[in-house]
Amino acid sequence: MRFPIEGGRLQPPQEGDERTEQPLLLNPSDSDPERAPERHLEFATELEAAGVIRAVDDGSGGDDALGAMSINVYALNRANLVDRRAEPLKDIRLAINTIDNAIAALDDLPPNGEAGKRQLQLIDAQIERLRERLADGAEYLLLARQFAEPYLVELEKRLRR
Repeated sequence: MRFPIEGGRLQPPQEGDERTEQPLLLNPSDSDPERAPERHLEFATELEAAGVIRAVDDGSGGDDALGAMSINVYALNRANLVDRRAEPLKDIRLAINTIDNAIAALDDLPPNGEAGKRQLQLIDAQIERLRERLADGAEYLLLARQFAEPYLVELEKRLRR
């Protein structure tokens, strides 16, 4: 299979076929929101599988065809790539744990004290660290969107209370 398309080819390709073919590979620069990688791929959430990417559920309990084919053809789970993706995930998890621990520590500190101010500075620094991971063009942006973005939304709700 040179270039997978939906339904496969029954005859040799003809000029103009590309206008009607539906490719089974994701292209991160494709402007069609239906073909956005985050609609077809997700990162494993288990610690022991950090950095592994998989196809999302297609709604019937199977793997999304675009995601599965892209993982296979692009070899998205080769060992060196999984290891490289695990590093930013560890950084994101460390920032989240640091924020959660600092918030918990605030409960035991006197209001307006120096220790409390240091904890707030620590929280601000870690939030900024997560936001940097979510910046357009950041490396492993899909991973950051899956893990950091929902956390920051929930954190904002928690801090409003």
